[in-house]
Amino acid sequence: MENVLTQAFNGIIKERVEDTAFLKVEQTPEYAELDERITEGLHRLKDSFTTDEQRRRLQELEEAWACQKALYLNHAYRQGLVDSNVLQDVLRKYEHIAK
Repeated sequence: MENVLTQAFNGIIKERVEDTAFLKVEQTPEYAELDERITEGLHRLKDSFTTDEQRRRLQELEEAWACQKALYLNHAYRQGLVDSNVLQDVLRKYEHIAK
């Protein structure tokens, strides 16, 4: 049962991070500007390479960066869930004090 719940939770996290949070970030002007700068820089770097080995290594690096970004987004979203629960607990305590 725990495995099914873990899979369901991970599916929800994936959906929220990839399909919602990341798509919203991609639509911001800041992201578009940075993405363009990165893309241009990588193209210039790739064009400066003279061997297939250099190009292959750059591709490996790009793939590793993409995996790192996905991992970062996943952890950031999960931390947001934890922080949300902590914030709700603090607000509940404050609510009792204010009454």
